[in-house]
Amino acid sequence: MLATGGCTGGGAAQGAASPPASSAPTVSGSSEPTATTVTPTPAATPTATGTAVKPVRPADLDRTDARGAEAAATYFLELYPYVMATGDTAEWDAMTFEKTCEFCTKISDAALAYSAGGKSVTGGDVHLGAVERLSKDSLTGIYPVRVNIRQDDSTLLDSSGSTIQVLEGISSTLIVETVRDDTGWLVAAVSVDA
Repeated sequence: MLATGGCTGGGAAQGAASPPASSAPTVSGSSEPTATTVTPTPAATPTATGTAVKPVRPADLDRTDARGAEAAATYFLELYPYVMATGDTAEWDAMTFEKTCEFCTKISDAALAYSAGGKSVTGGDVHLGAVERLSKDSLTGIYPVRVNIRQDDSTLLDSSGSTIQVLEGISSTLIVETVRDDTGWLVAAVSVDA
């Protein structure tokens, strides 16, 4: 996904933290899910943290329905540039279902390694397009959300501010599988929609 995640067309993944194929349980023999298409709502004004901008937590994250799932999916994707720029993975990790979301843990590990090594990432802003809530899986409780994203180019810098690598931006459609437990919304998987 997103520049370090390396989503590319055709479902192929590249880069250090590539999204895995969905590892959440599936129901065999289930019919094609019905979908609700929604228009992205404007985000609240973000607050600055150092040179990176942390997105504002949407109020809909408190909901336990499909709107809450959508808020969780979009907020999680919007956290990505902040996490990579700052190494602050607290909220990202709190929303990661570690047992199934390999992509999520790879991003967290990469952000922490960059930060510990004095590296930083600039740019890489995420722009959300169409968001589509798919039907909840009654067996697993997972709410899949299809999100069209575009990510700007980003630059990996060393501790002196010199460029190590320029990462080309991407456009992709992702499936973010969300599930709610007693602590709130978790991301169970992120995959490229084939």
